[in-house]
This record gives sequence, C-alpha cells and structure tokens, in this order.
Amino acid sequence: MLLLHAGFVFTGIATVLLGPLLPFLAARWSLSDSQAGLFFTAQFTGSLCGTALTSLLLPRRGFRFVFRAGYALMACGIALLWHSSWLGALLSVIVCGVGLGLVIPATNLWAGETAGKSRAATIALLNLSWSAGAIACAPLLVASAQRGGPGIFLTGLAVSLSTVALLAAFLAGEAAESASSVAEIPRQGHSPAPGPASFIFLGLLFFLYVGSENALGGWVASHAQRIGGGSLWLLTPSLFWGGLLLGRALLPAALRVARDSEILLASLLLSATGTLLLLTAQSGAMLVAATAASGLGLGTVYPLFIAHMTAAFATKARRVGAVFFSLSSCGGALLPWMVGAISAHRSSLRAGLIVPFAGILLMLGIWMLRPYSTRAISLLRMR
Repeated sequence: MLLLHAGFVFTGIATVLLGPLLPFLAARWSLSDSQAGLFFTAQFTGSLCGTALTSLLLPRRGFRFVFRAGYALMACGIALLWHSSWLGALLSVIVCGVGLGLVIPATNLWAGETAGKSRAATIALLNLSWSAGAIACAPLLVASAQRGGPGIFLTGLAVSLSTVALLAAFLAGEAAESASSVAEIPRQGHSPAPGPASFIFLGLLFFLYVGSENALGGWVASHAQRIGGGSLWLLTPSLFWGGLLLGRALLPAALRVARDSEILLASLLLSATGTLLLLTAQSGAMLVAATAASGLGLGTVYPLFIAHMTAAFATKARRVGAVFFSLSSCGGALLPWMVGAISAHRSSLRAGLIVPFAGILLMLGIWMLRPYSTRAISLLRMR
C-alpha cells in the first residue's frame, strides 16, 4: 500500500507536468496555442491506449506486471521529453501517456476492489497522494528551471519512476493477490444490476470530468501569464492542484455527515463558480481565489465517481472500468485540445476556457437528471 501511495505521488507529477512545462515547450519551439494543445492530445491519446491495454493485461498478468510496465513507460517518456525535437517530444509524451493509462486505472481499481464499504474514502486518500504530486510539480519545475533548466527536474522524475517500477516487482504482489481474491466476491445487497442508461450517464461523467480537470490544470498557467501579475503564473497550477488535494483530504470526513450525492452537487457547484470567476478574473487576487475554488470543487468528484462505478458493477468493475477509464482518456485528449483550438481561432484563451466551464455544467446537469433519465429510459425499454 505504501508503494502505491509513493508511486501515485510521482504519477501525479507526471500527469500534470504538461501544464507548468507548456510555456517552456512553447518558447523552445515557438509553438502556437493550437500546436501546444497537441501535447495534451498526445498524452491522453497514449493514456487511452494504456487504459485499453489495462483491460487485457490485468486478467492475464495481474497488477504487478501492469504497475511495472506503466511506471517504466512513464520513466522512458519523461527521460526523452526535453532531449528531443518537437515531434520527438510529442512521441515521448505519448509513451508517458501509455504508462499513465496503465497505472491510474489499475491503482484505482485495486483500491475500489479491496476497500469494501470504505471504498470512497480509500480512493480519496489514494488520490490524495496523486494530488500531492500534482501540487509539487510546478514549484519543483520552477526551482529546476532557475538552476539549470527543466531537464534537471525531468531527469530526476524519470529516475524516481524507474525506482518505483523496480520496487513494484517485489511489493506489488500483495496488492495483486488481495485484489484477485476480492474480485471474486459477489455484489453485496439486493440492488439490481445497472442498466444501459446508468452505463451511458456514468461514461459521460468520466469523459467530462477528466477533460475538464485537465483543461483547467493544463491551461491555467498560460491564462495567468497573459492576465499579468508577475511570476504568479508559475504557481497557479499548484493552486489548482492544491485545491484538488484539499477537497480529497476533506472527503472522508464529509462522507460521515452528508450523502455522496449531496457532496457531488455541492462540489460541482463550487467548481463551476470558481471556473466562472477564473474566466472573468482581472487581478491576481481574483485569479488565486478562482483557481483554488475550481480545484477544491473538483477534488471530491473523481473518487466518488470511481466508488460509484466499483459499487455498481462489483465483479465486473475491472472489465467495465476499462471502458470508463478509456472515456476519461478521450475527454482528457479532446477538451484540452479544444481549449487551444478555440483560443487560436478567437485569439483569446478566455474563450477557450469556456470548454471546461461547459463541461462542469454538463456534469452538474447529468448528475441532477440522472435518476429521472434512467427511469424514463427503463420505462421505454419495457414498452
């Protein structure tokens, strides 16, 4: 368990790396917003491939192999990123994305399968480690850039990921055995199996969440840089991921006093408000508050989605989960790219950031209407 938490810290760094690194990459190769946005598409296209492989590899090779392969691929991609041409860097990002697509679903599925009734809290705490890495990414990158360039930081991260890959050969076996045994336990309770409507709506939520989160986390530094405010733009990604970290830290306590559906609604409303303020921010103070609020609101959403998915599909979670995580990768590839494309077309990054704002509003609407829509579709199927 300790190795999974440590590995997820480095996974968090690797996942959000493009956000604070993007201004350096754009300056190095004189990239437009549209070209820079291709890095996000490359990462999450690779992640989509990795997620698809997860559904094939987990039943055949187990968690240990998936963890080792995922961390090794992340290490290779990041090691080559700064020492390549622009096209070579895109290829490196794809390789890293494949590693992310293996590690993130496998880690979350393991937590969901082994945690029992406390799955939401366990997933939240595991993703807390991911958020800690996401927060640390920008300050560490800035410190490295001031001392000799981003290459120093990227090399250190690659070495750390390689170390986790090696240790996974010895320590991940226990997690794999536990998950395999838990996977045989039938779904508890007498609730009916989820139907196609639940599958569709949950898939949309996964797609929109990861797309919106990565669009905000990936573009907020560039947005802050264009608003002005000195060197504040360097730290805005950490403000966003810091809010995300705080939200996940508070989730276990919140679940003791409120239902998960109530927490989800409140969280999405907070994130929508923060994103709207981010779109209209004219000062550094407003930018700080809006960025943190956006992250705080989103912090509880993903663990609750995963907990809902593992509870609903039980023994089928590994196979079905691959579909949901693949949809997540599709959202992560498409929405950040859309931000860059709209920004280039309209010559306004504010216009592009309407994309994640719309994504959060859609999640809010889907979650609120989901019970009624599911019931209506079920009635139509009965006729």
